[in-house]
Amino acid sequence: MPQILIIDDNAAVATALEVLFSLHDIEARHASSPQAGLALLDEQAFDLVIQDMNFTADTTSG
Repeated sequence: MPQILIIDDNAAVATALEVLFSLHDIEARHASSPQAGLALLDEQAFDLVIQDMNFTADTTSG
């Protein structure tokens, strides 16, 4: 099963994407910050990463 990592600080966007991908038998995991996304990438490999490019000012761009 393909696995996607969604890095987005907007939980509603991440949830919508998770539901969309699940309808196509694609597993999606969500990280709410670039740092959390990097931690998940250290744990496992993903087939695709979707990252929000507009994080709040106190976070890094990853």
